[in-house]
Amino acid sequence: MKRQDQRNALPKINWGRGRLSKYASFTGFAAKFCRLNDLSPSRFTEFWHKAVESLDAVDQQQKTRYIARLLDEPLAVVKTVFWGKKLGYGYLSANQTHRYHVGNAAYCPECLKDGFHGYFHECDWLKKCPIHLCDMAREFPRLIGPRFDQAVCQLLSLLDINCPGWAVAEGQYLAKDAIKKQPTLRILLGWHRAVQAETTDWATSCLGAVGFDSLAFHNHGHGYPFRHYDLLLGRLDWIIPIPHKIAYLFVAAPFCADPDVQFFSKPLADEARHVFSQYPLHEWLGLFKNVNFVNGKLQSHQLIAKVAIRDINVRHYTKTCRCEWRIHSESDGWEHHEAGNQDGLCASRCPYEVAQGELQHEWIDLLPTSAKQRSRYWERYEIMATALSKTGLVSIVGRAPMETIHGVPMATRPILKFNWSGQMAILMEAILSKVVISHRDELNYWLRAIELGGRPSEREFFPPNIYLIHREGSGLQLISWPTRGRPET
Repeated sequence: MKRQDQRNALPKINWGRGRLSKYASFTGFAAKFCRLNDLSPSRFTEFWHKAVESLDAVDQQQKTRYIARLLDEPLAVVKTVFWGKKLGYGYLSANQTHRYHVGNAAYCPECLKDGFHGYFHECDWLKKCPIHLCDMAREFPRLIGPRFDQAVCQLLSLLDINCPGWAVAEGQYLAKDAIKKQPTLRILLGWHRAVQAETTDWATSCLGAVGFDSLAFHNHGHGYPFRHYDLLLGRLDWIIPIPHKIAYLFVAAPFCADPDVQFFSKPLADEARHVFSQYPLHEWLGLFKNVNFVNGKLQSHQLIAKVAIRDINVRHYTKTCRCEWRIHSESDGWEHHEAGNQDGLCASRCPYEVAQGELQHEWIDLLPTSAKQRSRYWERYEIMATALSKTGLVSIVGRAPMETIHGVPMATRPILKFNWSGQMAILMEAILSKVVISHRDELNYWLRAIELGGRPSEREFFPPNIYLIHREGSGLQLISWPTRGRPET
């Protein structure tokens, strides 16, 4: 009864029916709500969390109906603002509204003159407004405070300047034929709805998404930047083709490359879902790699790494190195020298040596160089091995000496046995092999960029490109896209 009362009781607000625009951004709605109710953005956040976000609703549809009652707005209009309009694509990419994560605002100057700010205006990969077909404008933060507050304050200021009286004006695009009069917007909205439906299915069906830079056992301390929109759009175009009539709206042309798709049986899909429900995919991959290292078994993904190291050595013979860029340590950074001048550089490394060393360390000789780092490495391995053995999916079958001084073992590490099928081991090895290929391709892309005049410190890191998909009642799909093509010559 108390929960029912919570949903029936409506707080008193100042809002008039018809003021909510179709397809408005949540930031634009918050700005109008703040102005009508004399609230600061932070006070609005507190109110909305208490009145709506903390609501004990059964599902999103029930919460949307509650918002419609709260605002006294038609449910059909409310759904276009509050239901399923997130612009991040789950496992396909990082949140594409990253601009709002840094307090940055994007808008259409012409739409602001009508007092309108659409949810699609917040999309970081949109270059032109689908209504007026003009370039989007950018507004950078000027205030100190929470990032959402900054965005709302910026939008309040812009709307006041561009559309006096906007807060009490009727909402936009409420007429039934309003969207029909905007053919480009109609096509974009249709494509976006189809993409959302498909990528939402991906998010619920995805057992894991990995790439070299996103795995837990690897950390350059960089993370990947939010600028690979050509990769994102290329993958979305493969899932739901982008209509030619709206292709010019985006900030980049799709980087189109068909993914490699491997199919596995339904029994393996069920087993994988059970395994990854215990611990996430990236942790199992890290353990799988370390277990084989402890057991002294050379795996196929390591052979791929060895070939990549050999190819770099053939491409760049160290003894005749004439590289202009050298590095002593990561803390020192890269230094530029005249080609052929090797004075004082015997202890430094060139980009090719760094690439070889990175492949060797990540996939062949896994131990860190310093004793302190090795101790931490094995401590993490011991903790994880003990934790996973409690699931029954892993058994500790012995211990192996890992380091010696004068032939005397100084430490032992648990030898693990995976209690899963042979097909599961094949799947894990297949994923690791794809991760090594991604690593190799990223390094080659970096080296080629340096050959074309780039700085080695400007190395790009890429989002996940390997997805493990299991839809209910079907088999397992391992889908992988190329990390990136070679730089243009």
